[in-house]
Amino acid sequence: MDLSHADLSGADLSHARLDEADLRWANFSGADLRGADLSGAKLIEANLRWANLTNADLRETNLYKAKLRGADLGGAELHKAEVGYARWGDHSPKRPSRVLGALSSLWFQWFRRIDAQSEEPDPAPEALPRGSEGVQGDD
Repeated sequence: MDLSHADLSGADLSHARLDEADLRWANFSGADLRGADLSGAKLIEANLRWANLTNADLRETNLYKAKLRGADLGGAELHKAEVGYARWGDHSPKRPSRVLGALSSLWFQWFRRIDAQSEEPDPAPEALPRGSEGVQGDD
């Protein structure tokens, strides 16, 4: 679905299915996107200022250079989302914990993925020869 450059500011899109949609440069400022499925969508340089993205599915979404100042991301799923150069600006005094919580969740998922990739057993420590536990003999 191509909605690039669309003006959807203030629209009620709660629980909308916009997965895999082309939403580049779209204006969602102040829009209600609670519980919306935006997985795999292209939100490159989209305006999401003050949008409500509570519990939205943003997995594998491209938010490159998206404007997110004041956006509510509480409970949003951001697994594998591209947030490079996203513009967070100065956050709303009412919502910084929700933005930071979503980012913490993203970091946690990233570290969990790294841990899963490196689940190799630690090499066994080399056994010390008997009598060499650091005890020095009488000379």
